[in-house]
Parts: sequence; C-alpha cells; structure tokens
Amino acid sequence: MLSQFLQQRDMILAYLLAQTGDLDVAEEVFQEVGIVVVQESQRGTEVKLFSAWIREVSRRRLAEFYRKRNERGEQFVLSGAMADVVDQAFAENAPLCDQQQTMFKKLKECVEQLKRRAREVIQLRYYEEKDNAQIAKSMNWTVPSVRVALSRARKLLSECVQRKMRSEESN
Repeated sequence: MLSQFLQQRDMILAYLLAQTGDLDVAEEVFQEVGIVVVQESQRGTEVKLFSAWIREVSRRRLAEFYRKRNERGEQFVLSGAMADVVDQAFAENAPLCDQQQTMFKKLKECVEQLKRRAREVIQLRYYEEKDNAQIAKSMNWTVPSVRVALSRARKLLSECVQRKMRSEESN
C-alpha cells in the first residue's frame, strides 16, 4: 500500500490541488492522507481499487481540514458540486494514470538494462538535464557522437518498454 501511495504521489497531489487551488493546503492534506495510508498499512488493510480508495481518503481528509478551519473562524466553503466534478474527472482518468505509472516503471527497468555508457548518457541528459555540449565535454566525446548515442539509447528504451508492455498485456 505504501509503495502504491508513493507511486501515485503526483496524481494525489494534483487531485488535492484541483480541489483546493492552494498548493500549501494540498501538501498539508497530502501529509494527512499519508498518515492514513501508514495507519491502514500497519493494520494490514488490503485495498483492491487503490486509486478510488486514495481519492476517497483524500476527499475525507480535505473535508476534515476545511471543517477544522471553519471551526477556527476561517471561512471557506468547499463546493460539493465542484468536488464531485473533480472526483469524476480523476476517476475517469485513473486507468490512464495507472498505465503511465506502469510504463514509467518499465522504462526504469529498461534504463537499468542499458550498457554502462548508454545509461550514463541517458543519466546526464534526462536526470541531470545537461545539454549535448555539456555531455560531450563530460564524456570526452563530440557533440555529434552524443546525438547518435542518445538516439540509439532512446530507440533501445522505446523497444524495451514496448516489449515489456506487450508481455504484461499477454499475461
């Protein structure tokens, strides 16, 4: 459950941000949701439809957050209709989010399978966000060599991810 929570971190924060319009509030409620996930995980709770469950937990924590604010005299009205629209939008797109997370996981596996130099050039370009000239300098290559290496590595990664996705679909 904890790993699913961490894998869906961005989706959960986006959901909370869409509900609140305030990043600070979204992050605060996200932490409260995290506490619930830890508690339920320690209890051994099993969740079959994690995306739906985590949205409901998020929605309830958000309602509790605003209830406490209203009790302190801070006025905020959470529109039930707006909350329903946001919830529906996220529910309809949950399969897409799940597929993207699966693809990202497969991509990470494929990066790990690359030969050392190809993995290094990918690391420099996409994780460290260096441009081709910076990569060429750090690897003692020419810029055209970097372009070719990146192109080949991207092609290998694309083929690997597609192969892994097809393999998963057939299982």
